[in-house]
Amino acid sequence: MFLVVLICATIACLITTYIKVSVMVVGYALGNRKDQEEDILVLGEDDNKVITYSKALDLVLATNSEEKKTFTYQRKESLAVPYSTIRVTKSCRTVGAREVLYRGIERPDNDSRVRSTLELWGFGSYIDYLYAVCELGFLEGLIPVIELGFLRPDEIKHLTEVAAVIRIPLSTMTDFSTKKRTEAFSKVKLRRQKNIEWSSKLKFPTSTGFVLGKGGLTNEQKDFVKTIKKLSDEYGMINEFIVDNFVASSKTRGMEAPTHREMLQAVNYVRSELQNDVPIVAPISKNINKINDFIKAGSTDLGRLFVEGIKDGNDIYNYDVNELFESLEKQGFRLQQRFPITKEFIRAEKYSKKLGQVFDSYRYKIKKEAQEKLKETKA
Repeated sequence: MFLVVLICATIACLITTYIKVSVMVVGYALGNRKDQEEDILVLGEDDNKVITYSKALDLVLATNSEEKKTFTYQRKESLAVPYSTIRVTKSCRTVGAREVLYRGIERPDNDSRVRSTLELWGFGSYIDYLYAVCELGFLEGLIPVIELGFLRPDEIKHLTEVAAVIRIPLSTMTDFSTKKRTEAFSKVKLRRQKNIEWSSKLKFPTSTGFVLGKGGLTNEQKDFVKTIKKLSDEYGMINEFIVDNFVASSKTRGMEAPTHREMLQAVNYVRSELQNDVPIVAPISKNINKINDFIKAGSTDLGRLFVEGIKDGNDIYNYDVNELFESLEKQGFRLQQRFPITKEFIRAEKYSKKLGQVFDSYRYKIKKEAQEKLKETKA
């Protein structure tokens, strides 16, 4: 037992030392080197001929027995070992990723075994653990985005310092695979909406959306869009709205995928309600030519293209990424990689002081571009 405690304490010490040393070379680690300054332009994102996407790493931090664990886990642990996440974030940064999406099940710290693990690793709480993991990813040059289920307002506020976006969808694909279509799930969705309200009030850029099934938009989803519109108008912190299509699997029965027409009607509805204030992300079908319908409906963002899928031959997508890019370019569009937060959010400085180590230079470029356009107009 003493040996286990000693090993865990050593790991915690190594993490702390890594963070301190990394801060000293933060300019290098964050990708601000001379040879990488143009990996993301930011300028031009609002051009009507530009299609944006985020090259990202999907990293699961906490799982249960029903979910597949990732290579960041060791043995039978239910939490990713913080130090083991460094290798994968470093690797994904070298192939051009600038976002890391940290995901986890709802409140794994409700389990006494998880709390014991956190204590052995030297963390005072689950939120301290999340903060440390996000910071490790940030120091490798990736911008953290979190999708972690229910968080209290004080926890959300703490994580605003190190994460650029919090993702709180009304529904996810996992909801259907775990058979949550019950009265209890209705309470979960109400809680998520409350979380969106909290994150908006706390000035945390928020990504939201829902999964669309066969039959198209429900009244509940329409009401949700109206709620998001009100929050966006009042606080201005909705970073993006994702209209995701349900995909059937062996774990989901009794529910079918929506038709292309139903997806298109949903995107049109969301756009009509949110106007041009919030970017809309819609999935691309196997028929690449149908992307034009979504573009006409106001969706000019491809969302997250996960690095592992790109590297392994795109097998996690329902379309070929390279073929998609070529098709769009032939139609006169320009593909442009983006950060997790939009150009408008960077311009308005909707990020923490810590994240400013990356975004401040881009904010300056945006401001300079606006000044030059103003001079041209006056001339």
